[in-house]
Amino acid sequence: MPVERGHIWTVQPLELPDGLVTPGSPNRRSKPVAAILKGKFVPPGVSLIIAPGSRQVLRSLVESGALAHMLAAGARLVETTCGFCNGVGQAPRSGGISLRTSNRNFPGRSGTPDANLYLVSPETAAASAIAGKITDPRTLGAPVQVHLPQRFIVDDRMIVPPAPEGEKVEIIRGPNIPPLPQFSPLPDKLEGELLLTLGDNVTTDDIVPAGADILKLRANVPAISEFVFRNIDRSFPARAKSAGTGFILGGRNYGQGSSREHAALCPRYLGVRAVIVESFARKLGGRVDYSFEGGSVFRLRFRSAGGAGAGPAASGRQPLSACSISRPASRRS
Repeated sequence: MPVERGHIWTVQPLELPDGLVTPGSPNRRSKPVAAILKGKFVPPGVSLIIAPGSRQVLRSLVESGALAHMLAAGARLVETTCGFCNGVGQAPRSGGISLRTSNRNFPGRSGTPDANLYLVSPETAAASAIAGKITDPRTLGAPVQVHLPQRFIVDDRMIVPPAPEGEKVEIIRGPNIPPLPQFSPLPDKLEGELLLTLGDNVTTDDIVPAGADILKLRANVPAISEFVFRNIDRSFPARAKSAGTGFILGGRNYGQGSSREHAALCPRYLGVRAVIVESFARKLGGRVDYSFEGGSVFRLRFRSAGGAGAGPAASGRQPLSACSISRPASRRS
């Protein structure tokens, strides 16, 4: 299902008037894709993209002959990189439909804000590319039979290993790679402005969006922080820096997605000292000190700008103006 998370539908026909993307994967999934595409050709108006997940996967596709069947079916091969998955290249047309075997279909993730992205299996992607509409591969007949190699290719020669323990290493940084900011520890008491209230299922793309304009700043925390919550409230970075110390209030499953380091580092750089939510996504909790690990108990006090009893809005700016967080003395370590 496009955009929404947590919904899994049985494959149903849907015309594909736009591109379809099939990222590569190890032989376990790429060989069935090649078998489905063998001897077929994609119809006009369908763009079939093969994006191998690594050089080793690409080499396996070449040596097994799978890539030849894919290219003969009209597929285009793209570089092994964080490209289309991060909204850099292969963006669908406005309002278009794109089937993707990657793991993200957040709003705007494809590089086109109003595109409809559907997450599908590689087999469904291949069958749909040939049919020109979302197609259940089980309708093509008996399942394809593939034989996996006894050993997969492992070639780590281009991976630069870390230096031996204790050895000094010079870090060479260009002008767009400043050192990581240094942050002070979380104190026993904090007071600051309540900067933003949010609902459930806030994604890492909501916190720091994807896209070509932002990807180039991944090594520059001060610069990329200017995009925090850009699609929710463009004034957030300026307001956060002006407040000095601030807080975010949210619901369930805050921080689902990828790029969790930036989703934690960038708000912290802007002065956010706590994210107060009902629950964090599986991996965001524990990234920084404001995740309150270990069952710590804190007292929260809110001051309302609209008088007693005013509560937070569903999203955006809110009548609550300030918050204080303190750890009871008996629980301080």
